[in-house]
Amino acid sequence: MIAKKLHDIKEGAAKVGSTPNRTLSKLDKLDSLVSHEILDAESSSVSEKYFQNAEGINRYKNETINFIAAQGNFINIVNKGEKINPHSIVRRYQISFKKGNSSWVIIFSNEGKILAINHM
Repeated sequence: MIAKKLHDIKEGAAKVGSTPNRTLSKLDKLDSLVSHEILDAESSSVSEKYFQNAEGINRYKNETINFIAAQGNFINIVNKGEKINPHSIVRRYQISFKKGNSSWVIIFSNEGKILAINHM
């Protein structure tokens, strides 16, 4: 099941990479990055390369990874909106797990690194 999810994510990223609109491509890659990080968290690992700094990594390890593990299998991610700021991109997501849905706000740097994650 996880292998199929990874395959689907990679296929989506490949399709996004071929689009002529570079802005859309960059933003869609952020969704793929979030999906990868959630799948890694299901196995209690963290892909530190996706984070901007050690503070974000530590907060994710101490808070978010436990939340994800408690929710059961990752099912789906839906982008619910975004705001592009001069130095960051703020995106809202609804993420579905086996045990239910949760709302997330993730702040990315302009380089596509995770600055902060908040889930409710």
